[in-house]
This record gives sequence, C-alpha cells and structure tokens, in this order.
Amino acid sequence: MAATSRAAGGWWISPLDTAAAVENHSIRGSPLFMDAMIADIVVVLDRAYEERLPEALEQLKSVGMSIETADDDKSVVTGCIEAHRVEALEKLESVDYVRKVFTYAANFPPGDPRDRDGV
Repeated sequence: MAATSRAAGGWWISPLDTAAAVENHSIRGSPLFMDAMIADIVVVLDRAYEERLPEALEQLKSVGMSIETADDDKSVVTGCIEAHRVEALEKLESVDYVRKVFTYAANFPPGDPRDRDGV
C-alpha cells in the first residue's frame, strides 16, 4: 500500500507509489479518484447580448454550464462548469469575460449519474 497522509487539508502520496496506488485503487477518496474538476464561474456577457439574455443563457448551457444566477441589468451570469470546458465557454459569441472564482475536485457517490470512477 502507498504511503499517504492527510496533511495540511489535502492528500500527499510519494511519487514512487503513485503508479501502484492508481493501479491497485488503494487510496479511495483521494484526489486520484475524482469524477470531475469543477469551476465556479462568473460570466460577463458581450454588449450585443444586453437585450438577449435568454439566447445567451442557451449558448452557455450548450457548452455545459449550469446556471445559478442571471442578472439581466448587469449582464452577469454565475454558475459552474467542468474546468476543461472553460476555454469553449470563453469562445462563445455572447461571452465577453469569464472569471474562475473557485476550482475544485468533485467525487460523486456510486450510483450518481455523474459518477465516472465508481468510487
């Protein structure tokens, strides 16, 4: 079994033991076993979409963003998205600016449709 500890609020694993730990699934619940990296984001919409919020929201959803709030007066939308999809979000016609507020590893329980690793 790999040498691990839960120091300073996170997991540490010896680099020499990483391959064995991954192969043997011996560190359940560690960051090695996660379903997704999620980014909580704030999106500022392009001026061209000031009066077209529903259309902008559809574009954001089309690349996988989950909408939390949408402020039509300020043209700002908050929500979350898988971190690897932020670049696609930034390229949308309706988007002027994207700020990643917080990024974290998500590990969903077995049976959840978002669970990818079965752990």
